[in-house]
Amino acid sequence: MAESKEQTQEESEKLLAKEEKDPKKWKENRARNYPDYRLQLEKIADDGIEKWKSEMLEPIKKKFPKS
Repeated sequence: MAESKEQTQEESEKLLAKEEKDPKKWKENRARNYPDYRLQLEKIADDGIEKWKSEMLEPIKKKFPKS
């Protein structure tokens, strides 16, 4: 049974990796991975727009490019 559980988890991880790389799903992937809007607004208020973009948006955009 342990082997089956490991196999299922491995299959799930492969499917997730495939979905993350699917060029048609970049919008969904970005939306799921951006921080909560409250955290984003707090970051803007504390550190400014440029730091917010570079620390909160750019890493997600790089991880999930439009294609």
